[in-house]
Amino acid sequence: MNRSFESFSGLIGRDKDKERIINLLAAPSKVDDAHPFVLPIVGMGGLGKTSLAKSVCDDENVKSHFDLKMEACVSDEFSLKQVIQKIIKSATGERCADLDEGELNKKLEDIMKGKKYLLLLDDVWNEDAEKWLLLRPLLSKGADGGHVLHEETEMNRSFESFSGLIGRDKDKERIINLLAINYYYLFILKSFM
Repeated sequence: MNRSFESFSGLIGRDKDKERIINLLAAPSKVDDAHPFVLPIVGMGGLGKTSLAKSVCDDENVKSHFDLKMEACVSDEFSLKQVIQKIIKSATGERCADLDEGELNKKLEDIMKGKKYLLLLDDVWNEDAEKWLLLRPLLSKGADGGHVLHEETEMNRSFESFSGLIGRDKDKERIINLLAINYYYLFILKSFM
């Protein structure tokens, strides 16, 4: 298992957000739901988007709900080949550096085929809708109920491109927007314990 999914503790002030995400991930798929279902986590840098997402992925209810858990850090420069390599490495441990894009696509399809998966796309910055469009057919190879947990900063709105291209609506109830945490609680907790 990828070390990013190792046990996580110490998430402060995000219990309700975590519970909300878990409930959305565990909810039964509806006929009109997009495949895969994309759930963006949006907020300023430093608010704990990645910690929250990894905490969700580590939850026992989430672990038992998905056959396959994967992640890829996307960052500034979007390269479809690199994103696919990272997803494959997360799922299997294989680097696949010697495979061309067609071989990578086939390998990813074989890995995901018939499996309900959870994919964490971390640090998403790219807003180029055309690039995300290339990823869509690859992510729809898994079984129904596949989910993409997608985390990014508030300043960038790539989720509008990404979510729309994957086929889900921009339902504000399904966008986890991390505004502020209780800094006073955090200060007290860390200062006096």
